[in-house]
Amino acid sequence: MPSTPTTDHSWSARLWWTLVGVMLLGRAFQIINYAPNFSWAAWAALICGGWGLGTVIVSWVPRAATLRARSRANVFAWLTAILTLVGFVAWAAIQVHNAPAYGTDELAFDQYAGQLAQHGLDPYTHSMGPAFDMFRVSPGGYTFTLTGAKVTQLSYPALSFLMYVPFLALGWSSQLGVGLDVLGWSIATLLIFRFLPRPLRPAALLLGGAVTYTQLSVIGLTDMLFMPLLVVAAYRWDRFGRDWRSYIGPVAFGLAMAVKQTPWPILPFILLALALDERERAGLKAGAERAGRYLATVVCAFLVPNLPYVIAAPSAWVRGTFTPIFKSLVPAGQGAIDFSLFLHVGGGSLFAFTALFTLVFVLLLMTYVATFPLLRGLTFVLPAVAYFFAVRSYAAYLVALIPPGMVAAITAEQLPLPEVSGLVRSRAWKLGIMAMAAACVIAAVFALSSRSPLSVTITEVDTTGADNIAQAISVSVTNRSGSPVSPAFTLETASGVSTFWNIANGPKRLLPGRSASYTLTSPDAASQFSADKGLTVLAFLSKSASVSVSNRYQPAIWHVGFDPESVDRLVPVGHSLVLHAQLLNEWNEPIHKQDVPVTTVQSVFGGEKIASINGQKVGAAVTAYTNQNGVVTLTIVGKQTSFWELTLTATVPPLEAEALGYQTGPSDPIQLRFAQH
Repeated sequence: MPSTPTTDHSWSARLWWTLVGVMLLGRAFQIINYAPNFSWAAWAALICGGWGLGTVIVSWVPRAATLRARSRANVFAWLTAILTLVGFVAWAAIQVHNAPAYGTDELAFDQYAGQLAQHGLDPYTHSMGPAFDMFRVSPGGYTFTLTGAKVTQLSYPALSFLMYVPFLALGWSSQLGVGLDVLGWSIATLLIFRFLPRPLRPAALLLGGAVTYTQLSVIGLTDMLFMPLLVVAAYRWDRFGRDWRSYIGPVAFGLAMAVKQTPWPILPFILLALALDERERAGLKAGAERAGRYLATVVCAFLVPNLPYVIAAPSAWVRGTFTPIFKSLVPAGQGAIDFSLFLHVGGGSLFAFTALFTLVFVLLLMTYVATFPLLRGLTFVLPAVAYFFAVRSYAAYLVALIPPGMVAAITAEQLPLPEVSGLVRSRAWKLGIMAMAAACVIAAVFALSSRSPLSVTITEVDTTGADNIAQAISVSVTNRSGSPVSPAFTLETASGVSTFWNIANGPKRLLPGRSASYTLTSPDAASQFSADKGLTVLAFLSKSASVSVSNRYQPAIWHVGFDPESVDRLVPVGHSLVLHAQLLNEWNEPIHKQDVPVTTVQSVFGGEKIASINGQKVGAAVTAYTNQNGVVTLTIVGKQTSFWELTLTATVPPLEAEALGYQTGPSDPIQLRFAQH
């Protein structure tokens, strides 16, 4: 009697593919918004949306567990992976078209350095300054030192720019940096998809479409260049030494290290794991030899692209490659440094955060060895924990190791764990870990309790325009340290700092215990922010490597709202229409304040004058005063029709608002159209 094919009822696998389908539908929703501008966007949205919906439906249909059914499912999976990346590339192309300027200096540096290398010049001996204007890098994408100087030294190993050279030679230069990032993340996603077991492959597509990585791909980060190499290095990394193919891993790892410094801290964990694995099988000497072979392969691969520059100008290469490590750069990121930047905790010693990062890294190494193989699955991702405590702890550092870490954890051999009571190797290891943990706590306490050397208070903000753009800021500064200081000032942003502001008035050196007033002026339009959203001034000292954070300047904002909010009918000429203008706060709550002036301005395209407000001259602006409820009554009479709508806006005049201790913002406009009887 023939057997009946069994049916796959694995709802966990179906759920994974359902989420992939939903992600494709979401990508279609994103792309279709741009179909009026790009006809191909409509095709991309239709394909992604249709395939996404089909993926959801197909994933819910049981399939026979036969060889042919599995083959069809595998083809469908690969087609879904390719279409997922097609949707990502289409979305990325739209983002680049809308914002073609490079979002970071590192991307501009890499491409400019590649152009120099193409012409036989050593990028490490040339300033990267021309790259800012060449690739229209916004000042928000600069990297600054604590003195306010822009970093113009190439700051990465040689493969970061040598990857550009073949493409430049082929004539691709426009948006090459972002293009390579998008290509790098696409290849990494396909590699993860290939390396993971089939039931887990949808996770690769979900990771590949995660907004964290897609956004990082288009804003311009060198991390996406090393991602495919690091994924290859992570695949079955613990099989090193078994055959010639196992040397692909360390070669890929060495090349990844030759792109950027982010993967460097992973190397000690790999070497320790390889040595400890081999020691269990063949002894300590064999373990050391195995780790040594891996290290030698990594070093050789790292030196292949870097050695010519090391020989040509060793000091320049060292200065450039180690700039992120040894140069005093402004603190930024999403890690522990935020305690000082946003919560006003610590800030008096940025070196303490560097020490904390180092101690945490050593603690992780000790714990890794002492509990081995408990943390073996985290070999590629543990350094991200240490990055969290660094002075510069950008999200890119925290998430860049997760994709290769996932591949490493899933594809490594699973070793039996010791009993819970025997997780730590010995009492000596326990004491060592406890001592190092105590050192980390002490460093953390010192970093968060070290008082900032300056007291900074915003006393006045000069703004311009209806958006209240800050152009000059007055701050009062008190030197609480024991030595003279020369502060450098900038404004805090969500992702770092603005270009450093100029000191128009104030002492260059502030003596201990003294206070002084400084007037700061903006260096460029990109560094001017709206006071409505709040302003915070940062004062940096380079000698003591510290940051002092001001109070947050957050003025109360008054604006005006119309009641009704819209008029959805034609208003007969000569008839009166009554509107009310209500004072509102930033939460759109009514402000019950009497005798506040509200100016209502009318405008028509072409400059026609067609209406009178409160019996005043046709077309004239009108100022009226609020009643006890904070309301102004406006009577509008149309005197003639017009093809264009009449637009009314109302504001509290800036000088009057400032006298009352408030900032003013514009109302939402209301539009009227007049018709004959």
